Amino acid sequence: MTILCLTILAFADASYAVSNAITDPTKRYFTAYWQSLLRSYLIALGDFDYGNYNGSGQAVLSWLFFILATLVNCVVMLNLLIAVVSETFADVLGTKVENTFKERAMIISENYFLLS
Repeated sequence: MTILCLTILAFADASYAVSNAITDPTKRYFTAYWQSLLRSYLIALGDFDYGNYNGSGQAVLSWLFFILATLVNCVVMLNLLIAVVSETFADVLGTKVENTFKERAMIISENYFLLS
C-alpha cells in the first residue's frame, strides 16, 4: 500500500512539474498541486480523462507521464491484490486441519440422534 501511495505522489509531482514548465499560464492543465494529486489518484483508479494534454506546450512529456502512470499504477494495484489474496490463502491453509476436525465434530453432534 505504501508503494501505491508513493507512485501516486511521484506521478502527481512529475505531472505538476511538467504543467508548471509551460510558460503560457492559460495552457497549464494543473494550477494547483492538489489537482495533479487528484488526477494521479484517479488514473490509479482507472479514470483516464486525459484532459487537454494535446493543447499544452509539453504534450509529448505529458503523454509519456500519463502512459507511465497508467501502466505502473495498474501493475502496483495488481501486485497489491495478489499480496492480499495470497495472505488470505495462507491464513486459511494454516487453519485447515483445525477447521476440518471442527466441522467433523459439528456433523457428529448434529447427527448424534441417528446413532442411538
